[in-house]
Amino acid sequence: MEQFFSIIVLCFSANIDTLILSATTAAANKKFTIQHILCIAVISTFGTWASLIVGSLFSGLLPTWLPDKIGAALLVLIGIWMLMDSILHTNQPQQTTEISFQSSIFLAIALTINNAGIGFAAGVAGLSIVIATTVTFIITILCFILGNFLGKHIAQKLLGKYSSILSALVLIGIGCYELIVSFL
Repeated sequence: MEQFFSIIVLCFSANIDTLILSATTAAANKKFTIQHILCIAVISTFGTWASLIVGSLFSGLLPTWLPDKIGAALLVLIGIWMLMDSILHTNQPQQTTEISFQSSIFLAIALTINNAGIGFAAGVAGLSIVIATTVTFIITILCFILGNFLGKHIAQKLLGKYSSILSALVLIGIGCYELIVSFL
C-alpha cells in the first residue's frame, strides 16, 4: 500500500504540467479532442513505462537530469510558439479552435521527455512498473479533464482576452523553472 501511495504522488507530480497545459489551453479557447487526449495519454504512458524499464535495468548508469532538461526546453519552445501565435492573432475574435493532431503529438513527446527522469528514478527505486504505468494513464486523463474545467470555467472568465498570452507565458515559465531546477 505504501508503494501505491508513492506511485500516486509520483504520477500526479509528473502530470502537474499536463494539468497546467490543459487549463491554459482551455483558457485560450483551444481544445483537445478525446482522440488527442487519449493519444497524449498513450504516448506519455508508453514513455513512463519505457523510462521505468530503463531505470530498473540501468540504475546508476544514465543521468536522470538529461530528459528533464530536454523536456523543459521543449516546453519553453512550445510556449514561445503559443505566445507568438497569440500576439499575431490578438485582434481576431476568440472562438474555440481544436488543437491539431500534429501539435498533440509534439506536446505528448515534450511531456513524455519531461517526465522521463521521474519514471527513470521510479524504476531505480523499484516501484511497480505495471501499477505505475496504469496510474500514469489514468492520472494523465484526469489532469486533462480537471485542467479543461479549470481553464474554461475559471481562468477564461477571469482573464478574458489575455488568457492566450498568459497561457503561453505559463508554459514558458514551467519550462524555465524545470530548466533552472535541473541545474540545481
